[in-house]
Amino acid sequence: MVLSVMFLIFSFSNQPSVESSDVSGSITHVVFDILNLDKLLAFDDFHSFVRKLAHFVIYGVLGIVVFNALFVSKEKKKGILIMTVIIVFLYACSDEFHQLFIPGRSGEIRDIIIDTVGGSLGALTYYLTWKNRGI
Repeated sequence: MVLSVMFLIFSFSNQPSVESSDVSGSITHVVFDILNLDKLLAFDDFHSFVRKLAHFVIYGVLGIVVFNALFVSKEKKKGILIMTVIIVFLYACSDEFHQLFIPGRSGEIRDIIIDTVGGSLGALTYYLTWKNRGI
């Protein structure tokens, strides 16, 4: 499952900027129009927010599946949360580095931070859920 989520992230990052923007823009436009947000904010601002939210969410999922994989594979459960955050951070760094080679894309430290926070929150939520169940 971890590799599946990583592959999904890689495939999104592998899209040239025009293609990536067109895909996310078409979806965002539908939501923007349905919610009548044109009176509240500019489409470009909303589109940028949705793209950053997508980073946060997909890395949240990555944090969950990495934590779960470590949890079920390690006898000692100590340090799994920290290991998960490190793995998510390193993958976010590699993802941003990868984007340097994609037409129109760039590697952004801000995205590494968003990705790492999303992954950390996903892992922490998963950890707290299991901890509250007494497992």
